[in-house]
Parts: sequence; structure tokens; C-alpha cells
Amino acid sequence: MSPTDCPYDIFIMSNDPASQSVNTESSVNGVYCESQEASQCGVHALNAVLGGKVIDGDACYQHLSHSMSHRPVSAQRPDFSPSGNYSVNALNHWLYEHTTEDVTIAEVMCIGVFGSNCTFSNKQHVLSRCPPGCRALFIWYMHQGCIPHYKTWIEHDGVWYECESIQYAIDSTIRTLSDDDWSTFQGVVYCLVAACICGQRGHDSSCCNMLL
Repeated sequence: MSPTDCPYDIFIMSNDPASQSVNTESSVNGVYCESQEASQCGVHALNAVLGGKVIDGDACYQHLSHSMSHRPVSAQRPDFSPSGNYSVNALNHWLYEHTTEDVTIAEVMCIGVFGSNCTFSNKQHVLSRCPPGCRALFIWYMHQGCIPHYKTWIEHDGVWYECESIQYAIDSTIRTLSDDDWSTFQGVVYCLVAACICGQRGHDSSCCNMLL
């Protein structure tokens, strides 16, 4: 996989004001990563999955603000803020409106958080829950035990790497994952999948669990 390859067949609309022409300059070992800006970790992690700077955080916020303004006050709205803090549903809303393929960020498994009965896993177990050939995982966890944060685990030439925007901002490194990383991880693992068999786009990702 080259730095410009996307692990998934997703096509960004060319007239998309919330996306940029794909920039893959920030790549190490053929893996794309971005430095942390404000609370844009969700955008940074999704760009890593997509293989380049596809989404611009400020433009994404402006788009979501405009789009959500047309929803009834009583309707459930995805979480986001001017500095970022995107929920998975907010990022799924962006994917719904700015890609030509029906894809969604869907939960693979929850490990050791939110009352999950699963408190231990390993690489084989996690990947067995993903679609065949999955080469990138979108990760939510508590950074340093106290900060909600997104990062990406991505495979290149048979090696799995961690794209974590806070650390990348410090030393521009992309760490190779060890067996301990898989077995001690606590948080929520997601991946991109075809839109739910219910046929809806831009929906709550929880209904996609039936695909996994």
C-alpha cells in the first residue's frame, strides 16, 4: 500500500468544500499521520484511515454546523464543537454527505469500558471481528487514562502501526504495534464497513454490528 492508497474503496466528491485534495506528505513507512490540532483527533484519525489529508477540521465543523441547523431541535444531533470533539456519528454524517460510496464507521468491539463484558483481547480476536482484509482500525480510548481520544491502527506490508496525533506532534514518529498493545488495550475499536443492511446512510453506527 502506497501513502496515497486508501484501505477502503471510498471516493471523495470532487466538489466537496469540507475536504481537501489528498495530501500525503506526513507519511512514515508508507503510513499517513497528522499532528494534533485543537481537539481534532477524530479528523486526524479518519484521515489516517483514508490515507491522506482528505478532511479539513475547520471546514468539517462549518459544514456540520450548517447541516445540523436544519434539523428539528428534538432530533438527535451528533456531538462536535468548533475545536473538534467529533463523535463517531458526526464523522459518519460527514462520510454520508461527502463520499460516493455507502460506508460508515461501525463498532467492532468494546474492550474494558462502558460496562463491557470483554476485558481482554488479542490481535487475532480483534481482526476476526472485522471484515476480511481489514487494514485499518479507528480507535477510541482514554489517552493517559483521562482524555477521550481517537487514533488509528493501520497495517502496511504485514506490519501494524499506530498513528496517534498527540505523539506524532511531539516527535513525528509512528510506532510499531506489539502483542502487548493488542492484549492490554481498553477502549472501542471501529472500522469502515459497507453501509448497514438496513439500507440507511448516515445512521447510528450501532445497527451495523449485525455485519460483524
